[in-house]
Amino acid sequence: MSSIIKVDTIQTAAGGTPTAGDLGLNITGSVIQVTQAFSGSRFTGGSGNTWHETNCTHSITPILNNSKFMCQFHQNFRFYANGGTIFRGGIRLKRRIAGGAWTILTNSTGHRETFQTRTPSSTLQELGNVFSGSFLDEPVHNGSLVEYILEANMTVDSGSAANSVISWEGDRGNFMNILEIAG
Repeated sequence: MSSIIKVDTIQTAAGGTPTAGDLGLNITGSVIQVTQAFSGSRFTGGSGNTWHETNCTHSITPILNNSKFMCQFHQNFRFYANGGTIFRGGIRLKRRIAGGAWTILTNSTGHRETFQTRTPSSTLQELGNVFSGSFLDEPVHNGSLVEYILEANMTVDSGSAANSVISWEGDRGNFMNILEIAG
């Protein structure tokens, strides 16, 4: 024998909308929110050996207080160096909670050899690259706004350091996704 229960709404005893937990459902590990943002206007930064915050940034307001986040990104960069024999660069992902201090999540040692080229010292160097990645983050956020941003760095060795980095616009396919995962 089977039974069917049909209702229009379910409410808690206090009259509110029940959560999955209120209904006895275990959602641990389930994706409960997905957000996406495309990079803003073109970002151009100068001076070598400096970390530059790019236009690849996104934030999420968590549904739960103990969730994890999968941050996925895809960003096109172009790096320029005028002279120098070795041209290197790096990227890193940072996060902050509720407007606090930024925490470096990836490349925390500041490694600047995510990419590298070697040319004669008098040659103008130009390097275009796409950086894609994902990072599972488990911060203590208690439901506060969580923000992520990509940074880029470049250095030129053995020559002049007239260089710059461009982080291209969102209409060129650059984006950041944040998936909230129930803890």
